[in-house]
Amino acid sequence: MTKTIISNVISGKTFEVKVLARNNAGFSSAYSSTQTIVVPGSTTAPNVPTSLTASSDPLAITLFWINPSNLDLKSVEIYYSTSSGGTKNLLGSIDAVRSANQEYNLVYDSTTFNQNQTYYFTLRAITTSAIPSSYTSEASASFSTVNTNNITLNAVSSMFSAIQSGNASLSTIRDSITYSTNSGGSTSTLQGIMIAEITLGTVASDIAGFNLIANAMVQKKSSWSPNRYSTAVVLQKIAGQSYYEQATGFGSSAQFLGDQEPDSRNYDDGVQATYSTSAIDTSGDVIGTTGSKYGLFLYTNGEPSYSLGVFAGTGLTVTELKR
Repeated sequence: MTKTIISNVISGKTFEVKVLARNNAGFSSAYSSTQTIVVPGSTTAPNVPTSLTASSDPLAITLFWINPSNLDLKSVEIYYSTSSGGTKNLLGSIDAVRSANQEYNLVYDSTTFNQNQTYYFTLRAITTSAIPSSYTSEASASFSTVNTNNITLNAVSSMFSAIQSGNASLSTIRDSITYSTNSGGSTSTLQGIMIAEITLGTVASDIAGFNLIANAMVQKKSSWSPNRYSTAVVLQKIAGQSYYEQATGFGSSAQFLGDQEPDSRNYDDGVQATYSTSAIDTSGDVIGTTGSKYGLFLYTNGEPSYSLGVFAGTGLTVTELKR
């Protein structure tokens, strides 16, 4: 009688076996009848999964481990408790691959779990004969709440706006300001319209800077002399100074009303234009001051008199940014 050994069978499994004969010429007989062989179930427990760790974020916890190498390994059961060494609750069972690195992703469910509660996780391996291993050591993690200190919006201290709420005619309205381009080394006088001006309170040391957004939508309402135009500029006046200067980060002033007309021509009445800009100004020169100012100023290159229509939405917004 001929016999053979089938190795690496899994305990508790049923196998169906049949054979055939083949001669030297390569011809085969029909298969024999099928024989059913039941491998007796093992009573030996599998090895314990190793290297269990847990990582977490506000919405999920992920468990990592290494499966044992037992031939009859079938699955791994995952348990949790609300205290170390406490009552184990079965989360689920997943198919296991021998000796493989495996992970389990647990998504936050408010009906089962609480945020900021520490949970303790443990595993055990299960064989095809339903024999469990011992439990692993615990790994802990929690579904934490979002740290709102990391949200950009929380970096905003205060927001100030000076926005024109309706259309306005600014005929012959004039403002005269002292202006410097070299930190007060020399000054000049600018005449025009301060469309929007914001006065800051005391600037605390945790303020890193200011986000400035300026918009000017205007319409020319009367004839100007040739080669005249309106220029928009965002200005800063530090508390205690007698002059305005251009706010840092805005580059050169913007000629925006009539700047597309050829030189030596009058601009047609009714021409409209829009100026819009934004920039960050650092806070170093105003830390600790009270009453420093930002303003949106329109002036007209020496034009002695003029008339402008200013549309709703024209103005300036200043947002304090925390460090």
